[in-house]
Amino acid sequence: LANNGNGATDLIKIDQTNNTQKATISADGTGDLFYRVAYTQGQKWNADTSPVTAGTVQAQVAFTVIYN
Repeated sequence: LANNGNGATDLIKIDQTNNTQKATISADGTGDLFYRVAYTQGQKWNADTSPVTAGTVQAQVAFTVIYN
């Protein structure tokens, strides 16, 4: 995952407690963290029997937020 909202290019590492991503908190107390997801083929993927086609990728994710 990468924060797609503030121009940061470092990755958000899944299941790591030492991530360095930060979101700016606005005057009304809100902040945004955007992310992109992409589908990747599995280890035994076969292009002939399971071709990849364009479409929608759905992801469910949870973030732990630490306030400074």
